[in-house]
Amino acid sequence: MDYLTGAIRYFSTWLSVDPSLFEQGGIFAVCSKERDQKLKGYGRRFPLYCFMTDRLAVLSYSETIRDRITGLTDALAAEFSVAHLKRMIEREFGRSPSHSRKYYFTRLPEGIDISSARQLTRSDYADFLAFHTAQYPEVDQHTWLEAYFVRIADQGYVFAVYEGGQIASATSAPDMPYLADLIVEPGIATLASFRRKGYAKTVTAALIQYLLSLGKVPIWSCAFANVGSATLAERVGYRQLGEVLHLSEG
Repeated sequence: MDYLTGAIRYFSTWLSVDPSLFEQGGIFAVCSKERDQKLKGYGRRFPLYCFMTDRLAVLSYSETIRDRITGLTDALAAEFSVAHLKRMIEREFGRSPSHSRKYYFTRLPEGIDISSARQLTRSDYADFLAFHTAQYPEVDQHTWLEAYFVRIADQGYVFAVYEGGQIASATSAPDMPYLADLIVEPGIATLASFRRKGYAKTVTAALIQYLLSLGKVPIWSCAFANVGSATLAERVGYRQLGEVLHLSEG
């Protein structure tokens, strides 16, 4: 399976549609039981999940909001754009949807030096704890972090660059709600004092190279406003597949 096909398969599963729609194009509204489930890796429901490319719009929705969907599809038929759909969702639901970019992988660019990236093991937890605490001081690390780190470290998904005896930048991999045996979405964090040194690119490329060696399909997601994450994705070989507007509930 090539990486684009794998990404389309993943997002099609999210949307409860056939992957062929990505080639077909058009506007589709799909009532899905998945929209009423709390998804692994997220712990919340997405009663409305809209995926758009330049010629496809899929509105995957919960039965609880069925009577509010026709207006959205009619609006898209009149003006096919993410910006217009976002305005209509805000008008219909009284709140702004989250807006993100979704990427598929192509290939690692030549010349990326990953020699400074170290693949961590469970014995490196103390270093990772210190790094994570510095990055997210408001989060209670002790209730969940060690079990999470051990699991992803045992899978080989944690690569780090050290500076001054501490982790400066490190990868992770969130739980995937679908196709977890095939799809991996790299996560990346860099301490503020170590940014703009290329560390994020180094560790991300190291993780991607490792994933490819396992036959995994790497994808990428980031908030629409997160220009840094979008730029990093493109620098390690991703291309944008589409944009997502979604409403979530606990």
